[in-house]
Amino acid sequence: ICISCSITISFSWFLLGNSNHRKRSWFNQFLDHVNTFERYHMIIMESMQHGLAFDHVILALVDPARTIIKARYGIGEEVENIIGKLVLPLRESSGIVASSVAWSKDMIVGPGDPNLSEGDKMILSDIKASSMAALPIMVDNQAIGNFIISKKSSRIDADSLRQAGKLRDYASLAIEATRNRMPKK
Repeated sequence: ICISCSITISFSWFLLGNSNHRKRSWFNQFLDHVNTFERYHMIIMESMQHGLAFDHVILALVDPARTIIKARYGIGEEVENIIGKLVLPLRESSGIVASSVAWSKDMIVGPGDPNLSEGDKMILSDIKASSMAALPIMVDNQAIGNFIISKKSSRIDADSLRQAGKLRDYASLAIEATRNRMPKK
């Protein structure tokens, strides 16, 4: 576990701290060694959790018909409580998880927010968090899902949200790069 955390933190530092040209070159080499979508996104999620000190990170994806968003993977305490039951219709009234996809916009909620939806309340309660944010994953200018990040004891600050957004952008690049490497039909 310590080796994994060290690699994850080093990966986070590299992605967040180097120039774009060097990042893209290194990033393409890195993708050659990461052979699955799930593995790469797990590395991104671990980077968010360990490198940016989020208590929970969940990957939720939109179904092909674009009618629902469903949690697929997650890390953090109590996250297993939400993975099987987080299935929300893609309507603004479903809360920030669906709204962030509908509006292609990072969204955040915390304690005392007057517009907490029932979906937001359920997620916060199930993972025992005080604040959460939803960061849409964009591919071809369309949100295909999002990362849901949360903290148990404090509100997510603007800098942490910005840094998590940078990591989310690499998830989008990974999907595009993987798709571009697939044989054409």
